[in-house]
Amino acid sequence: MEQLTTSEKVGQLFFPAVYINDSDANIRKTEQLIQQYHVGGLTFFHSPEMAATNYEKKHDIPKNERSHERLMELIQHYQSVAKHPLVMSIDAEWGLAMRVENTEQYPYALSLGASSDPYLVFEVGEAIAKDLKATGIHLNLAPVMDLNVNPANPVIGYRSFGQHREKVTELALAFYRGMKSVGILGCAKHFPGHGDTSVDSHLGLPTIDKSEAALYEQELYPFQKAIEIGIDCIMPGHLSVPALSGSGKPASLSHEIVTGLLRKKLGHKGAVFTDALNMHAVSNLYQTPGDLEWAAFSAGNDILSFSKNIPAGIEKILNQASEEQIEGHYQKVNELKQKAGLVNGGPEGSAVPLTPMESSHLKQKVAASAITVVKKGPGMPFPAESPEKIGLLSLNKSAENNAFFKTLVSFKAIPAYELVSYSEPKAALLKESLTQYDHVIVALYVPHIKPAGKFGLAPEMLQWLTGLMTVKKVALVVFGNPYSLAHILYERADHVILAYQDMYEFEQKAAQLLFGAAQGEGSLPVDIKKILA
Repeated sequence: MEQLTTSEKVGQLFFPAVYINDSDANIRKTEQLIQQYHVGGLTFFHSPEMAATNYEKKHDIPKNERSHERLMELIQHYQSVAKHPLVMSIDAEWGLAMRVENTEQYPYALSLGASSDPYLVFEVGEAIAKDLKATGIHLNLAPVMDLNVNPANPVIGYRSFGQHREKVTELALAFYRGMKSVGILGCAKHFPGHGDTSVDSHLGLPTIDKSEAALYEQELYPFQKAIEIGIDCIMPGHLSVPALSGSGKPASLSHEIVTGLLRKKLGHKGAVFTDALNMHAVSNLYQTPGDLEWAAFSAGNDILSFSKNIPAGIEKILNQASEEQIEGHYQKVNELKQKAGLVNGGPEGSAVPLTPMESSHLKQKVAASAITVVKKGPGMPFPAESPEKIGLLSLNKSAENNAFFKTLVSFKAIPAYELVSYSEPKAALLKESLTQYDHVIVALYVPHIKPAGKFGLAPEMLQWLTGLMTVKKVALVVFGNPYSLAHILYERADHVILAYQDMYEFEQKAAQLLFGAAQGEGSLPVDIKKILA
């Protein structure tokens, strides 16, 4: 392999953000970063409007039916202009669909966390990896290994496998092993644990105010197990952990945490990949271009992601770092390239993605394993031949072309009603119409996956639902984040099923469960009773 200059080696430590849907001018800038500054890899986002700190702002997101094809074109193009092969990375926690429209979406980690079958989670990791491999991606910035113990967490939540350390560890590592079986690299995040925060690090600096002993007992446990199996990469989070750093400095910029704890004490041998350096938790701390990059480098990070000041960062590191420091970090990037088959003539290999039918079958298996019976009263499952009258009510989503409703009527003719948005006159008419039924199946589609504003649940609709559950026999099926149950007086219902997300296969299985054609095998991945208490 051709020898790199010291300047080129420093350039290899930078992985700039690039956009699938971008302007020609920005594409030229990326070419310059590759050709002039010799960056080591790229991290793909859908568009500037959906990248890191911009994602929480109100934007019109550009839609492009050819985003996936465009991504593959850009990967080929950028590799063709690179002197040294590039590591292509992306956040694909639930598949390419996290960043690319019209691609396969798999269940969220929290939905997977309701399953007790690590092999199913392995299969999901494997399926996602096949899509990435066929696209030209080498590194998936997943799995999330945070224990989500704070119901108000604005940024982790549904991205976590749950709150219980053994189960989160088992499932996250099953996901990782599934990816590795196809040759896709993985990155555990967000060290030392972002699950007990109520601040979004894209927008501010969260603080984990726990003792060192408590952190070792809980947050650090999954990362320790990942290190034991030789995980490729770990991403420190932009969060303050005073018990570990001895200061209020972000973990990602703390030498005590990145080098002292992660490298030396815990023995991580793989690469250390910063969370995006444009996130306000760290970007607001430094005014001089290059200072943030130097802080991240000197803390012990090998890969500097989403730097907005790459030329200044390279210059700062060249001026202040020793040759030995530079070589050590460069070798970690080179090791990633070796694992990806990018250097020393190693074959990258190929993979055939699942067909849509195979993918749907896998998601059906996950749904059957994850859907959770929270409360089971007498009379469930419903006998299809029962003379009792059953009605369906869909809240926040139309009953028309609804997979849940379509599956229900395959068992029994059930009239459908809907309340897509609350209005008092319509709600009053609905309540009157529903009096004729012995049972009402209520499908509650939770509008938002994040907890802000009670997950988007309208208070007046919840109050109306509580009234309905008080006077009627109700089977409540919730398609949403388990934490949303804290805002619903669900115990008023006769039966309660948590179906986790509005996905075709989850709708199918939830409907089948109501009529005994499927089992609710899942268990809650987080403790809802604690929230209610």
